[in-house]
Formats: sequence, C-alpha cells, structure tokens
Amino acid sequence: MIDVLTGMVIALVVISLGAAVLRLALKVFWKVVVLVSGYASRYIHRNDTSIEQGWREVRQPMSPPAFDPRFAREAVGQVNAISSTATVSLKTAILTQPHVSATRPTKATVELAGPAEISDDVLWRRFTMAVDPIRFEKLVLEAYFREGFHTKPTKVVNDDGLDGVLFRDSTAIGVQVKRWNRSKVSGPEIIHFVGTLNLHDLEEGHFLTTGKVTASARRLAERSQTRCPRIKVIKGEELMAFMLKYLRAQIVEIAASAQSARNPF
Repeated sequence: MIDVLTGMVIALVVISLGAAVLRLALKVFWKVVVLVSGYASRYIHRNDTSIEQGWREVRQPMSPPAFDPRFAREAVGQVNAISSTATVSLKTAILTQPHVSATRPTKATVELAGPAEISDDVLWRRFTMAVDPIRFEKLVLEAYFREGFHTKPTKVVNDDGLDGVLFRDSTAIGVQVKRWNRSKVSGPEIIHFVGTLNLHDLEEGHFLTTGKVTASARRLAERSQTRCPRIKVIKGEELMAFMLKYLRAQIVEIAASAQSARNPF
C-alpha cells in the first residue's frame, strides 16, 4: 500500500514539473512571436509610409524648373565660337530642352552632336559604357519626369528592390533599372521584381536594362500581362529611343567626356 502511494506521489510531482516546463516554453514561444511580429509590422509600415508619402507629394502642385533663356543664348554663342561646323541639332536641343544641363558644352560635345559624325547606336554604346549605374538610374527617372510622370526615387542603399516609383493619375508604377552591358536579365530577376512589387502593393512595374533579356524572362513578362502585377521590360532600341528623346544633350555630354578622357590629345 505504501509503495502505491509513493508511486502516485512521484507521478503527481513529475506531471506538475512537466506542466510547469510546458507553460514556460509556451511563454517563451509567445514572446518570440510577438517580437518577430513587431519587427515585421514596423518594416511593412515603413514601406507603406514611403509609398503614401509619394502619393501626398503627387497631390501637391508640382512645377518643372524654370528655363533660363540667357543660358541658351550663351551656350549657342559658345558653340559657334568653338567650331564653325557646329550642327543645328545641338542648338535645337539646347533651346528646346527645358531641363538642359548646367554644364557648358565642350568641343567634344559639339563633335559628337552632329549626325554625320556619329550614329545613335554608337552614341548610346559609348554612353552606357561611361555612365555609372547610380547616375543612370537618376537619368531614367528624369526621362520619366519629362514624359509626364511624377517620380520618387528610393534610397541608394537598401532600396528594397526598387529604384523609384512613378505616379500618374491613379497609377503607381515600380521601376527597376539595370545598367548591364554584359550580363543578361533572366527569369529569376523578373520573379524577384514581381515579389518586390507585391511587397509594395504595386500593380505595375517597368524593368529597364541596357543588357540583353533571356527567353525565359521574356515569357514571364508576357505572362504577367494577364495577371497582377504587370511587368513591362524596356531594353535595346526601345530604351535607347526613350532616353535619347528626352535626354540627348546629357547623353552626348557623358559620352563625349568619356571619349575625351580616353583621347586627351
């Protein structure tokens, strides 16, 4: 009889200890869940706030920088003084571009401007080889701005997979820019871009690249047209025409500077 009672007491003690350990484990697990959820909520709220701030900026009146005609006259006069063979195309670009660069044209710029001296393909190749990726991203957003979009760049470091967001009417478009001269855009890059757009609740995205695009990446972009988010891949001649349409003067300047650095004399 005593042995039975002893066994029952030992069993009750073991059960009590087990229940205490289980309660402690549940408390630790719950604290970990709450901690992780808090970090995740702050991360999502931070990104949502960034997008919402972009919408607030869109609702505010926004006017392009004022164009100073005095600079145009000075630039044209300097072009005529540098070379008598300066082409009309450069003068036209300076007079018609409302966001013309503040950098005065150089002799190399004049030589590159004439269609008889260099083709758009050669100009574009020299530009893409010379421009650094961060400046290229800024130029792409500037081209979109001139096309009529309101643009919001993201952080240079830890940009969460987006280089900028475009706003027009009721549409927000995520932008990813790749200045790749040798690498190809493949399927995983498109899949990652889709995930980034979903994270930011964006229904459309533009993927711009100076490099080539694999067949799998093209198929994924085509399939996305009937889904959400929709992906538009802009590359090759389409990207070149888009950039030259709005930023020819700056592209000529960058390409000429690189050419002058390689051939100083």
